[in-house]
Amino acid sequence: TLQHIFVHGAKEGLIASLTCWAAHHSPKSYDVRAPVVYASPRHACSVLFNADEVANKVVLVDRGHCPLLIKVQSAFAARAAAVVIVDDSAACLSAFDNACSGGSAKVHKEGFAKHDQPELWEAAPVPTMLARKQDLELAMPSLFS
Repeated sequence: TLQHIFVHGAKEGLIASLTCWAAHHSPKSYDVRAPVVYASPRHACSVLFNADEVANKVVLVDRGHCPLLIKVQSAFAARAAAVVIVDDSAACLSAFDNACSGGSAKVHKEGFAKHDQPELWEAAPVPTMLARKQDLELAMPSLFS
């Protein structure tokens, strides 16, 4: 069965009861209520094989293998309603900060990828957040089994 989550935006992204970190160049205001699906391929570094399934849904993509913006562009091309980048690195375990994403910190109300060129993100205006895999696994275990 599909998992349904509520994604509410601005800089304090929330998925279910999880704390996420919004992309700096993500739309500043959004209200997305949609089923959640995983991208295929999960790293989303190329055209998504499951674009029809991703359309109008919140798509999870794994961090790594290519720049975050490429993942967002792939999801946007598949008409995703929102993108959640699943982080399984140890860098984000303690905080969403410079160690997690260089040059920015959530505590300073900065989004991740702050130093990217804004015009690159403007071409893919989809709400984008970063979430810890461990937190997502607890909230939506069926997506990770």
